[in-house]
Amino acid sequence: MEYMFLYLMVGAILAFVIQSKMINRWIKGLISTYYLVITFVFINGRRNIEEQYYAVPVPDEYWDRNSGWVYFIDGFFFWPLIAILLFSYVKWILNSKDTFKRVWIIISILPVGGILLFCAFLFGFGYGYRP
Repeated sequence: MEYMFLYLMVGAILAFVIQSKMINRWIKGLISTYYLVITFVFINGRRNIEEQYYAVPVPDEYWDRNSGWVYFIDGFFFWPLIAILLFSYVKWILNSKDTFKRVWIIISILPVGGILLFCAFLFGFGYGYRP
């Protein structure tokens, strides 16, 4: 249950990538493998930090290492996602023939960007919180 948000986030990313018609099949496999490996590395790194430092009372070193690890991995989750979304939006806009559709595609960037920022905030706050 500790990593439920992470699983939902990676599942949503993979669902978007897999169903996208604008991305080649082998690139879909590469992206899927990348996110599964990054998820595995993140969880194992976080568990190693917990095994090394977690005790009652929780030492400051634990919070420093945990926060640093989360903020380091944060970029590996979200920067590639931003690149994938930008690629998809550019292809979507260029393939659209109607100006009305293009306007709505461009407008949809705002809520998608807001959701992306919200997920990045929740990831950093939920896993890297330091009291």
